[in-house]
Amino acid sequence: MADIKIVADADVREYVLEHGGNVYVWANDTGLKHVALEPPDEPMEFETIEGDGITLHQALSIQDPTTEWKLVIRHFPLKHVDALWDAWEPGVSSPPPEIS
Repeated sequence: MADIKIVADADVREYVLEHGGNVYVWANDTGLKHVALEPPDEPMEFETIEGDGITLHQALSIQDPTTEWKLVIRHFPLKHVDALWDAWEPGVSSPPPEIS
């Protein structure tokens, strides 16, 4: 894996650290992304990325981002962490050139 950064604002870091310091990112069988502060119930393999005081566990089935995972706080429907692949947010920002 290339040198992938974890980017998170102070409020996100604080929230993640208050909940154990780990973020898990995986996709289900239909490709829907899941992000949680606890590992999924079903067994799967993860690669670990350390950065910004946080440990991100990326499922091996997910393509590596080219530069970073950006962590953000969402407030709907409940407060939770989301992980953006190369800071790409579908419907809000443009995708990285390699997937456009």
